[in-house]
Amino acid sequence: MLDICIDENTNGIDIAKKAHIQNSSTKIIYMTAFLEQAADICETDFTYFVYKRSDWIEKLEKALDKAISQIGNDTEKTIEIGAKTVYFDEIICLEAQKKNTVFYLENKENITVSKGINSFALSLPQNFYACHRSYIVNLDKIERLNKSDKTIALKNGMIIPIPRAKYKEFSDIYYAYLEKKAMWQ
Repeated sequence: MLDICIDENTNGIDIAKKAHIQNSSTKIIYMTAFLEQAADICETDFTYFVYKRSDWIEKLEKALDKAISQIGNDTEKTIEIGAKTVYFDEIICLEAQKKNTVFYLENKENITVSKGINSFALSLPQNFYACHRSYIVNLDKIERLNKSDKTIALKNGMIIPIPRAKYKEFSDIYYAYLEKKAMWQ
């Protein structure tokens, strides 16, 4: 739980951003009496916003219930990679390397598993797409598409090739995904 205004040098929004860098599954509940900064919370991933007024205790109860519910649902948002449990939203992409699969994670960690990439394809959510026979990318981790050289630039700096014959299909799927995601938010 964070107040938007903590002191003159610290605000809850900056703390929330740092918390999500450390652990993307952190549940944030904002509480404040200062609505003029409330619009800034949209830059973060938060669970609930409580405006401190006469009914704030009821709102806080709802916020806590929602956070607890989301924590319960988090187990559906993970995958076992070797001996480690990883949240899907931490995965940037998967790469096939001979009979192994390498998972590239947001924290710059790479996990290599001695299983083929296809053994993971069905257990990944819909925002993962096989853009190449050696790569499955998380559509949320794409920085940009490069039409001229038919590549994907990922947020970790990796450049993934897309076969020329598959580029149009992939770009259509990617832009449709972005449009659908924008409607959800």
